[in-house]
Amino acid sequence: MSTLGQVRADALAHTHVHTTGRGATALWVLIGLLGATVVALGYEVRVLKPRADDLQRRKVLPYVGQLVPIVRVATMAGDSVTIGETRSGRSQVLSFFTSSCAYCTATYPERVKLAQQLQSDTARRFDVYGVSYSSRDSTVRYVAEKAPPYPIVKIDDVRLRKLFRVKGVPMTLVLDPNGLIAYVHPSVIASAAQRDSLFAAAQLVATVTRKPKPGVGDSVQSVMPPARR
Repeated sequence: MSTLGQVRADALAHTHVHTTGRGATALWVLIGLLGATVVALGYEVRVLKPRADDLQRRKVLPYVGQLVPIVRVATMAGDSVTIGETRSGRSQVLSFFTSSCAYCTATYPERVKLAQQLQSDTARRFDVYGVSYSSRDSTVRYVAEKAPPYPIVKIDDVRLRKLFRVKGVPMTLVLDPNGLIAYVHPSVIASAAQRDSLFAAAQLVATVTRKPKPGVGDSVQSVMPPARR
């Protein structure tokens, strides 16, 4: 090989090595970026998505810490009561239902037992209400047939119903003395264990005497017992 040919061959070899080195560096940088992207996506799936799902649920379902509206209504017996605002030291237990709901009918015996437990506890006072989402005529027939041992009220204003966020029945809410939801049971009360959880929640809530901060849904979830099934 001529001297000129050798110089050209050496130059090409040097260029190939230099180019290969830069390509390898770029490849590792790309791998690093892809790894960081995978980690970020994993974090989103594990942490951010559940948070987003929880916020979405809060738009349509009742949740602990939610402030309910104050509603002054008459019971089916004609007495004036206030939902969402209690006297000092009292909690409210609201059982939402319709007269035609089979699940509401199934949970009625345990609901009655829960009301009797709350009303027989002389150490603390509770307000227990059934909240009917049926028509007035249907609710009147329901009360006449079952004679529940607690007042039944109707909230006819659709706008107020939306503020409670109760989209399905049966639903049981326990309110603290400030009108904040402290416990939610979103289904049938199917056992004594579930009833006991609601009873324990109401007892604990009745001892809460904090005043709510304006505009803040202060939660008492930390003192609530877990639901037992």
